[in-house]
Amino acid sequence: PFGSLVPNRHRSTDDYRYGFQGQEKDDELKGEGNSLNYTFRMHDPRVGRFFTIDPLFRDYPQYTPYSFSGNKVINAVEIEGLEEQVIVNNTNGGKRTKQNYFVLNGKTALADDFIGPVIQSLKDIDLVNNKSKITFVYHGFTTRTVKSGPWYWRSMDTYCLAKYDIHLVVDGVTLKIPVELNTGEGVNHPGGNALDYALLTVGSGVWGELFEKAVKVKVQQAIVKHFTGILAKEGVKFTIQDIIKIGRNQLNKIVFLEKGNAKAGLEHIMKHADDFSKNGIAKDDIADFVFDATTKGKIVGYQGEGTGRPIYEYLYKGEVKRVAVTTSENGFIVGANPVSVPKN
Repeated sequence: PFGSLVPNRHRSTDDYRYGFQGQEKDDELKGEGNSLNYTFRMHDPRVGRFFTIDPLFRDYPQYTPYSFSGNKVINAVEIEGLEEQVIVNNTNGGKRTKQNYFVLNGKTALADDFIGPVIQSLKDIDLVNNKSKITFVYHGFTTRTVKSGPWYWRSMDTYCLAKYDIHLVVDGVTLKIPVELNTGEGVNHPGGNALDYALLTVGSGVWGELFEKAVKVKVQQAIVKHFTGILAKEGVKFTIQDIIKIGRNQLNKIVFLEKGNAKAGLEHIMKHADDFSKNGIAKDDIADFVFDATTKGKIVGYQGEGTGRPIYEYLYKGEVKRVAVTTSENGFIVGANPVSVPKN
């Protein structure tokens, strides 16, 4: 039952310890096939139960403690436990009112067959969730020729890119992001090394990474423009080119983090980089963590006298972390330092 091995009707090898869903078969713990390790959760197929709780369970209240890969057992795997990662996504994101075709190299294909993976990419970079509303407006396609490789192994490939405006809401801001999405169709120009054609097979992955980076940048630029426009009308002073993060906190007040200097802002906060590291927060994540804790975290106390430096509790990579933050009256994040979480 529940994925147990059938006696005398299976084979095994010690050379490969992983199942189809990425779980490790930990035969040493309870005998062959009786314990499957998912990094933060272990499963006993004899009773069909996980016998540890995933540390991310608060992020997924819609799932029971015994759900696997978000109940997507066909097209998803578990990353580190309860959190699912879709690896096969053929959804098209809603009813299509118009079929959009293009022709490249004598081949006809749908321009929006890949919208499902695009939505998954938006989820991967935390721009949308299961409740988000996203609209794709198609504007035809374009081609782009790319040269790659060293001089002795030069490749030239033409990719077909579909042009879209993606309409979505991020942090309460309605955005229209123009993007060019790879269709997976391409032409390798003759004359190069025959192996150059293999570059086309990784085209989708390459363009996928570029897409995520480009969309993140465009979204951030649009959000900064929106909120700084409001601040300007209110007479708040800021340096727009120095703004790293900006948005509303849970009291609907606009707060922002600037590069700053040694006395205030991110440069000042980074003086505590070693302290953040000791508390398990990576240096490259400090800016995002401080801002997200300030805007989305829960106030659990105050540092020092009065209420001028709230201590926020926020989930970082599945673990509860705390940070004390000082924010000025105009919303400028002045300083922050990590605070240890009391042990139970």
